[in-house]
Amino acid sequence: TPNASMDSMEVYGDCYITIEQMKCCNLRCGKNSSGKPDPYLMFLWDTSELTVHSSSFTDGLQTLWKDFYLSHNNHEWPRTKYIPKTNDPHWRNDMITFNLKNCHINAGQMFFVVAFDQDTMVKDQLIGASAISIKELITMTDDVIDGEKLVSIKRFLTRGGQVAGTIEFEVKVIMK
Repeated sequence: TPNASMDSMEVYGDCYITIEQMKCCNLRCGKNSSGKPDPYLMFLWDTSELTVHSSSFTDGLQTLWKDFYLSHNNHEWPRTKYIPKTNDPHWRNDMITFNLKNCHINAGQMFFVVAFDQDTMVKDQLIGASAISIKELITMTDDVIDGEKLVSIKRFLTRGGQVAGTIEFEVKVIMK
């Protein structure tokens, strides 16, 4: 059960955060020969306590981006599969669940959703990114059904201070 402190919170027990029904609209980025990007989403976070609990990408964990490491625990960041040639991708069947267990969350610890354009000949291109506080993910709620908090999120993706599209996804939070 989280503590509702303004600056930080404690998570006692397990907290599962599931991201699903992800989609982007009006992506603006460099184009491939088709005139449209091949987008995918990557998930990054600013805390060592948030771990990947499970994922159900259609092509499994083989889609993890092998070349993109950041220094958090030497792990790879989870991502969706790419969808070819679209400015409006929808990852209907992709879902990822993160887990927090018995930890302290500062208000400034962030969860990032980053959109990339997959390329085969050159480095994947950043389309845009959006950030949300981990505390906000845990405490916000639209509906509570059978102990699960359900939240719909819609945010701008930005790059270089400019809007690069929008991201929408559903968040399910379960506290145990």
